[in-house]
Amino acid sequence: MFATRFRLGMMIAGALLSATAARAGLTSVNINSTGGGFTSGASETDWTVTSPASVTTTPFVTEGTPTTLPFNTWGADSLPTYGWISPHQAYSGGQTDAPGTWDFTTTFSLAGDIPSTADIAFKVAVDNTLPNSVTLNGNVVTIAGLSGAGFDLSTTIFTLPTADLVAGTNTLTFVVTNGTGNAGNPVGLLVDFTTETVDTASPEPSTALLLVGGLVAIIARARRKR
Repeated sequence: MFATRFRLGMMIAGALLSATAARAGLTSVNINSTGGGFTSGASETDWTVTSPASVTTTPFVTEGTPTTLPFNTWGADSLPTYGWISPHQAYSGGQTDAPGTWDFTTTFSLAGDIPSTADIAFKVAVDNTLPNSVTLNGNVVTIAGLSGAGFDLSTTIFTLPTADLVAGTNTLTFVVTNGTGNAGNPVGLLVDFTTETVDTASPEPSTALLLVGGLVAIIARARRKR
């Protein structure tokens, strides 16, 4: 009888521990909006310009709606929450960014989390366009409506699909297409992450202690009855 009750207790405790470990509660993904935590003109160390290879660099927080280029076409920043980033600290009117694709990349970790439960949503503005996709861990992710983003922060909140997320370091790239222009042809990106949560796979300490305590009580009760 004791052995039967002990096995039953272990099965119940194991099931409870597994359930608790599977979804222990929401935590922040800790993914950074462009310009988040920085001031105008600062180096944006959370993001990198990873293409074109000739200008691979740490981008700058380039304030929107300045008195010089990019004129008043860029929607206003809301620093230090979010802001525009570009290859230049400021545009005086002479800089010309090459037409074609520019990759703006950031990383974030889901170590110890359940990637399929991640809820990562954002608003975006761009100069000139987004090709209706981003890349996540090297895989192209199509997000409906993203190609319609413009110079002002979108009213639409886009959601990042979870299929390509991993329980570790994730690499997210926004592929910006810069149009053809003469002097003063800036490229820029603004991303404001409005939601960034995920379920952690680790049980909370208080819950784990309660489960262990319950298991001890079950074993002690079985021993007394024996």
